[in-house]
Amino acid sequence: MLYYFLLAILIGVIAIIAISSDSDGTYNVTVDGVVYEIDNQSAQVVDYRGNDIVVIIPERIMVGDESIIIHSIGDDAFRDNSSLFAISIPTTVDQIGSNILTGCNNLTYVYLNQMNEPNMQSDSLKTSSLCTFFISFPFDYNRLQLFKGTASIDNYILRSTGSLIVFN
Repeated sequence: MLYYFLLAILIGVIAIIAISSDSDGTYNVTVDGVVYEIDNQSAQVVDYRGNDIVVIIPERIMVGDESIIIHSIGDDAFRDNSSLFAISIPTTVDQIGSNILTGCNNLTYVYLNQMNEPNMQSDSLKTSSLCTFFISFPFDYNRLQLFKGTASIDNYILRSTGSLIVFN
């Protein structure tokens, strides 16, 4: 009986983590539907293939015995995911690519947990729906365009609680 239990656990772990490698030395790891590209002990989120409504990107993932830090989110990583309702981006992410949230029509909450504003493109956080952003870093009103992908935003509420609601 214990053998079948251990086998079931092993099969479950294999189903959660999948690894593939590229010729340039980088390799991809999929954990809970999130695809990470690993390069020199650093990871970038490159795709999401899951159906969870809430995605919490961890600060680190374990690959074998190694703890890999998540430093960035690549272009279009969550694009057109209709099941995504909320996403939490960890403190370790210091680079966010273009259009990571575009087409996520049911996205309602985005949590940016960084203490400093990450390096972002003008369209990094462009959304397709009414969305509340919870921001941990000091916010500059001149940077509002980051939350829509346009030069100006007329419809927004910046709450004293640190949340920003953007009306698209």
